[in-house]
Amino acid sequence: MGMLDSLAPKSRLWKRQAEKCAREVMRAASVQAHACGMANIIGAARELARQYQLEAKAADWHEYGDVAFHLVTVWPPDLAYAIIYAFREVKHGCGYDPVPLVLKAVEMMYCFKPAAVTLHLPPTAEWQKMWNDPQERLRASAKILAREISGVPLRWASGIYRALDTTVKPVVLEQVRHFNPAGAAILERCGYSWLFTKSGLLRVLFRTCFGREA
Repeated sequence: MGMLDSLAPKSRLWKRQAEKCAREVMRAASVQAHACGMANIIGAARELARQYQLEAKAADWHEYGDVAFHLVTVWPPDLAYAIIYAFREVKHGCGYDPVPLVLKAVEMMYCFKPAAVTLHLPPTAEWQKMWNDPQERLRASAKILAREISGVPLRWASGIYRALDTTVKPVVLEQVRHFNPAGAAILERCGYSWLFTKSGLLRVLFRTCFGREA
């Protein structure tokens, strides 16, 4: 599958842009961490895992609303994104990869009910604003998702974008246009690149054999 990222002209252009975006995100995350007085990003992920008891969570994105709300409200999007992926470096003991579940919880922040969970937040006006305004949560979470889409291969980015909740999708596209305008132009023209992922090919095969989607 990786060869496909080097064959099509749009995929090659996207690949160069994605590598540039990934460098920019990590550079910005490092600056933001320093500005927040954070010793290191993995340490922040470890503390977050402890506060929200990741080892006790089931493999269900609904369990990660508390973590996602913390990420969306406390840190800038580049730093929040870096912390999400730092969970893979933390021995959290849950026995599965929490990253996709956290990202899905981030995606669904607009319908999250903060009052239903216990949160460990610094006393700032920012999280109080997010608490009361689903649209603020949606815009903030879309910035994180724009970084996820912008830093992966086009076939993955296309699949992530295609699978987004219908309420979230236009807001994420707006943030991709802001963060990665060159990538947004490619994404809008190459909406079927997800078909070249493993799941996409299986879906096409199933539809060919049985006349409907899996």
